[in-house]
Amino acid sequence: MTNGIKVGRLFGIDIRVRAGWFVILGLLTLSLATAVLPAMFEAGQAVYWVLAAVTSLLLFGSVLVHELAHSLVARAQGIRIDRVRVAVRGSFEGEPPVSSEVQYDVELEGEGPPERLEALVQLVDRIAEIPNSLRAGTGVGVGRVDVRTTE
Repeated sequence: MTNGIKVGRLFGIDIRVRAGWFVILGLLTLSLATAVLPAMFEAGQAVYWVLAAVTSLLLFGSVLVHELAHSLVARAQGIRIDRVRVAVRGSFEGEPPVSSEVQYDVELEGEGPPERLEALVQLVDRIAEIPNSLRAGTGVGVGRVDVRTTE
């Protein structure tokens, strides 16, 4: 697994991000500051940039809290998870472009038999189904699963 850049540690869990995360953060902030927010209300450029940066960081912060919750629940259930990496991939088709399918690949390192860890990933996939109303009919599901034990 790619380690990424360590940006902190919470509850004994290393927080790492890959370089691409910074690119996405920058593009999201740019899009919000230059197109989305100016179309919503009138204000100065500084206001747009501050709100865009705060909004982007809050979005990524909410994803971090969500992922930490998975790790803490696993820990509470007696399952030691050392590392999880989720990579999302998808495509767009048509005019205007519409998302055609989204898959997420999961790499998991933890304690226990590989079959149990893979079953855990499949269970999370079934339980965490994104509601159809949010995904506008786009297929969303687990793609490749790579499990490694650390026993």
